[in-house]
Amino acid sequence: MQFQCPLCRQPLHAHQESKGWYCDGKHHFDRHAIGYWDFFPTRKPKNAESRDTLRARQFLLTSGIYNAAIEALAKAARQYSAIDAPACVQQGAGHAWLGKQLKAALDEQGCQVSLFSPLEAENEAFAAAKAGMENVCFTSLKGLPFADASADMVWLLEAPLKGKEWLRILKPDGLLLMLVPGPRHLWQLREFVYPGLDEKPFSLELPQAFELLAEEAVSWPLAIQSQDAMVLMDMAPWAWRVKEGMRKAIAKASFEALEMDFRIIVARKKA
Repeated sequence: MQFQCPLCRQPLHAHQESKGWYCDGKHHFDRHAIGYWDFFPTRKPKNAESRDTLRARQFLLTSGIYNAAIEALAKAARQYSAIDAPACVQQGAGHAWLGKQLKAALDEQGCQVSLFSPLEAENEAFAAAKAGMENVCFTSLKGLPFADASADMVWLLEAPLKGKEWLRILKPDGLLLMLVPGPRHLWQLREFVYPGLDEKPFSLELPQAFELLAEEAVSWPLAIQSQDAMVLMDMAPWAWRVKEGMRKAIAKASFEALEMDFRIIVARKKA
């Protein structure tokens, strides 16, 4: 995986003593003692979420509730990638833990993934590095510290198809692996937010640079406590619509079969 300066786009060189990076334009990026690289030169964004929120998410996402999705993702990656040791970049706010589990699943199958995790929240980068994740980058997602066409695979785990950085860093013939919420994902929670909710067919428009290789539905019911259901809800793109009264109602609700509904998408970047 080749790194480039997010400020001047020149190649980055590894500084052996500090384990940081520098470019010929005299920009330096340090490695935090806990193990992540800091690619913000001066002004750093404020953490959007509290430490307690991140801990609750980490606990839930590593509890095994996503195992069915992880297994399907690993199977798809092995089926469509001929590379035994791919360089992969994952994106998805708050979903670094899913990428860690997917890497572990692929490692067990003999696919030695080099996983790179760009994160915009420093407390999340700190937690990920502390948990033993390698190649954690505290960086803006609008200016990734990776060279053009340097990644064999990009994982968008519950992350929208936004921006062009992930497209820039993916090699020609590289794979895009996506975990996309399906029409009935978190249905019982969404009913609190959208009265009279109607199910709509699944649709996803890929950029013209991609060829769709596979689409697979993965769904399962989940028995979950209301407080954990709200952790999942807060990761959803519609969470901002949830009002205080709705939260109180959800806190009193029972979720014995919360629907988890995803689509596994595999696409190849055209050469």
